[in-house]
Amino acid sequence: GEIVDCIVLKDEFGANRGFGFVTYADIASVNECLEHKLDHNLRGKPVDVKRCRPISMNYISKFADRN
Repeated sequence: GEIVDCIVLKDEFGANRGFGFVTYADIASVNECLEHKLDHNLRGKPVDVKRCRPISMNYISKFADRN
């Protein structure tokens, strides 16, 4: 499916943290990706494909700056 955005997370030194996010144009593409999740690899290494879940605001508020 059409990918509209993707990001690889990096640490403060610019090193890859080992995960990222892909945003598809439609939910059908997401579902197809998940149906074939065992077929994905990157440079010969398996990719653990999961559906992204939003972080709750309660979780975020625990780590927010409280100045």
